[in-house]
Amino acid sequence: MGIPAGPRRPWAPRGHRPPALPPDLKANHDDMSTDETITVIADDVEYQAAADLTPPEGDRAWNATLTARDDATAYAIFLAGEGTLRLGDGREGDFWTLVHLIDTDGEEETYQVRIEGKQGAPFGN
Repeated sequence: MGIPAGPRRPWAPRGHRPPALPPDLKANHDDMSTDETITVIADDVEYQAAADLTPPEGDRAWNATLTARDDATAYAIFLAGEGTLRLGDGREGDFWTLVHLIDTDGEEETYQVRIEGKQGAPFGN
């Protein structure tokens, strides 16, 4: 038998799409944020999340903070190490995951993953 390699990931069937986020988790709309739920594809599983997008500056890549419905979703995205962010209009951008956070500053905990883009930003001009 032996010890399994690496951490166990939460199981979800291929192509599984969790229900959309409630409106209170969606980010406010401006040029670099979405006012709709975005799709995150990690380890061939689709997740729904809100995104606070930051455009590239100089030589720095674009980045974002994803807010997931629950900690299991945020942790699954984080464990994947990389993935694809798909906006509502179909534009996509590949990313690496940086850190998994549980934000306790507000009235309720929020479950977040910070990501960094691998190439050009899929948003803005």
